[in-house]
Amino acid sequence: MGSTSAVGKQKSALKTEIAFLRMSLAFAIPHVGPPAERALILQIESEITMNRFLVPGLTMLVGVAVGAFAVQGLHAQAKPPTYVVIDIAKMTDPEGFKAVTSSPAAGPARLKELGGRYIIRSTPTTALDGASPARFVVIAFDSKEKAQGWADASDIKAINAIRAKTTSSSAFIVDGFAE
Repeated sequence: MGSTSAVGKQKSALKTEIAFLRMSLAFAIPHVGPPAERALILQIESEITMNRFLVPGLTMLVGVAVGAFAVQGLHAQAKPPTYVVIDIAKMTDPEGFKAVTSSPAAGPARLKELGGRYIIRSTPTTALDGASPARFVVIAFDSKEKAQGWADASDIKAINAIRAKTTSSSAFIVDGFAE
């Protein structure tokens, strides 16, 4: 019902505009007779009608284009996370390894300072296939650069050196999937 009254208002405004144009033409161009006046009014009416359909169409087209760019921008921002995986297959010196787990450098607070967070930090693992590792650690980072920065930090290098001496293990960086 609201759209019907809006159409009525548009028609009324159009009729008022045409009446105004007729009066303007009568004063501005006195030598133009009714056929020329009618032709000019029909031309103006067709331009007004065309503009009435052209503007919403162009507006819709611009809206689609802006939406497409926004979606593209959001996809570009969704960078996949990077993970550091530490697979400790065997503890060769469990007492010496306690220095790693008790070190503040291995704590969540220090990890957060370096841009990471623990995803898995587990001693008990259950094998589904093959041998189960003695300990398994997964740390998430926003980028490979942050993960490499964590590995290059002096206190992290120190605890990784202790881990290498006290365990049979490997550590590596892997790229995750964008969510």
